Order: sequence, then structure tokens, then C-alpha cells
Amino acid sequence: SSRLSSALSLSAAYAATAKIRIDLLGRYVRRSLVEGNETGKDTLKTLTLGATYVPTRSLQFACNVGREVRHNAGTLSYGYVVNTAGCSAQFVIQ
Repeated sequence: SSRLSSALSLSAAYAATAKIRIDLLGRYVRRSLVEGNETGKDTLKTLTLGATYVPTRSLQFACNVGREVRHNAGTLSYGYVVNTAGCSAQFVIQ
């Protein structure tokens, strides 16, 4: 279990045009871990870049890509690297 977590998140959004928005999100989390007599630490770094296109008031498309990296010190967590990608579409009847 985590005894102490410290986190920092930064985000930025840029309106490229009236219909296109670019988003950037960065996150850093550091945890101190304790389970029984074992202790450890890990850090998690995440960076995500996304774009949203709104061609009409009732239609929206969005895609994002990201990378997540966890570094560990100790035996209580596992390090990993993962790349993510996703897209969505939304239709709203008003």
C-alpha cells in the first residue's frame, strides 16, 4: 500500500482554429510504499498529446496518444513502459 504520494500535473490547451483544439498533459507521481517490513518507492511519468475536432455543434471527434513510464526501487512495484492511443466520436442531439 502507498503511505505517501506526491503528484504534479501540468496541462496546456491550444485553440489551433475555431474547430480544432490541441491538448498536452504531463503528470509525475512519486510514491513511498510500505507493506509489512518491506519498503520501496516508485515514480510514474505520463505524457499525453490529444487533438479535438468539432465540425458542427452536434459532432465531435477526438484522438490522443501517450506514453507512461514507471520506475521502481524495491520489490513492491514493477517498472513498465506503455504507449497508448485512442479515438472517440460524439454525436449530440440538441
